Amino acid sequence: MGLRAENTRTSGYSRDSDSTHTNSYLKFFPTAYLTWHLGDNRSLSAAYNKRLDRPGFGMLDPYRTYLNSQTSAQGNPLLQPSFTDNAELVLNFGNNETKLYYSYTTGGFDQIAYIDPNNNTTSYTYENYLRSRTWGIEQSLSIKPTNWWTSSNTVNLSYYQNRSTNPSTPQKADLLSGYFSTSNDLTLNHKKNLFFSLGYWYNLPQVSGVTHISAMGSLSASFKALLFDKKVTVGLSATDILKTQLATWKYASNDIQASSRNYFDARQVRLSVSYKFGNKNISVKKETSATRKIAADQATNSH
Repeated sequence: MGLRAENTRTSGYSRDSDSTHTNSYLKFFPTAYLTWHLGDNRSLSAAYNKRLDRPGFGMLDPYRTYLNSQTSAQGNPLLQPSFTDNAELVLNFGNNETKLYYSYTTGGFDQIAYIDPNNNTTSYTYENYLRSRTWGIEQSLSIKPTNWWTSSNTVNLSYYQNRSTNPSTPQKADLLSGYFSTSNDLTLNHKKNLFFSLGYWYNLPQVSGVTHISAMGSLSASFKALLFDKKVTVGLSATDILKTQLATWKYASNDIQASSRNYFDARQVRLSVSYKFGNKNISVKKETSATRKIAADQATNSH
């Protein structure tokens, strides 16, 4: 068990509005952890902790940026940190893990859109307007189907219950969601100098605050070859091969429905070649007390 105290003081000055905003608070964060060893490489653990999430400085900056003639964005210097209580129960057996978890967040902050239908403008800012609960179960499984194939997999199922205190947004967003990921490493030959990796993850539709996010996923692959007595390493990798790491965000403001489709390009192909210099067969003689004594005697006899 433990208890951590944090005393925070911040001060920010905006030259644009000629204003200064300060924060000062003392908060306590308890932690508790308990483990039972069940034998046969199995254990059961229970944990609780309280955490805070501070907004970044970009979220606090009140300077208004115009994205186009009808859309602007600015930070909120009055933004406060959010606080989250986390509890989890974890069963470990070998390299595998089953986890049940719960979290409760108060003072949650997120970006919020204010849409004005009269002049067709949208203004984005950040506010503390969320209260969130999350229940979930997660299974992690590492297996070795053959001596040349290792697979690490994770399956998650979560239920989100989000509430808003801002009257211009939907008052709740409840959703059953989840994700799946797999990472597979293969050794392609008996010399163990050719390797291939294949990875994939997929997120079911999610919610961020009261904003709904569509499903998305990503496929990646890599190849590595160790050549010329393993002195040369050649690597080739590709990410987001199918260009599926993009999502549609749906939200509402003042009963006006809106959506945006964002794609931050994650596709890339990388080729790398490296060479190891030096003679790996050079042996280093280990110094012992006997060799140190011989060296000392030789140094004495030389005078």
